[in-house]
Amino acid sequence: MGADTRYGLVTAVDFTRHPLKVQIDEEKWLTASSVIICTGASAKWLGIESEQRLNGYGVSACAVCDGFFFQGKDVAIVGAGDTACEEAIYLSKICSMVHMIVRKDEVGMKASKIMVSHVLAIPNIEIYFNCETNEILG
Repeated sequence: MGADTRYGLVTAVDFTRHPLKVQIDEEKWLTASSVIICTGASAKWLGIESEQRLNGYGVSACAVCDGFFFQGKDVAIVGAGDTACEEAIYLSKICSMVHMIVRKDEVGMKASKIMVSHVLAIPNIEIYFNCETNEILG
C-alpha cells in the first residue's frame, strides 16, 4: 500500500500541527501526514493448570488469530468485557455455537450496553451467567 515503515522506539510526539512529528530513539524526528498508534494487547488468562497445558491445543487467547481452526464447531469463551463480546460475535459467524461463560449475572457484565445487546441478539451465542471456569478438560 506504499507505507513507509520505520523501526525504533517512539520517545516523543508533536501532534499539535501538521505535518505530525514523531521522535525516534530520542534523536531523529520524522514527519508524517498520519500516524498509526499500535499499543498491542495482552491476554487475560484464567491461571488454571489445564489452560496452560492445552494452550495451542484447543485453548487460545485470540479468536481472530485461531478461530479458523474451529470453523463449524462449538466453542466457548470465558469473559464478559467488550473484547469477549467482540470475539463471540466474530466466532458466531464461523462456528456453529458459541458458549459464553460469564462469572456474574447480566447486570455484572463489563461490556458496554451496546455490545451486550449485540451479543444477546445473535441466536448461536449462548450465555451462561453466574458460572466460573475451574478446569478445561480438552
